[in-house]
Amino acid sequence: MPQKKDRSKRVFTGVYFDRAQHDALRALSDRTRVPLAAYLREAVDMLLDKYGARASRARTRPPRTQAGQPLTGRGLRGRQDPGS
Repeated sequence: MPQKKDRSKRVFTGVYFDRAQHDALRALSDRTRVPLAAYLREAVDMLLDKYGARASRARTRPPRTQAGQPLTGRGLRGRQDPGS
């Protein structure tokens, strides 16, 4: 039996991206096998840190690749492909 999602932990937010941004994010996600949503959550965390608006509850575990490696480093634009 499928488990019910805990709606108190996550909320849905719809956003629009420029086509080029979306295509680049999708290609990165496909190449690294990391869900696009994980990259977006990481980017939001980085933005909140930059402006000192950190969410009140820090994530207990950083996003990880399918190989179990943490997604840490220089950010989305400077990240090297974990498979290389």
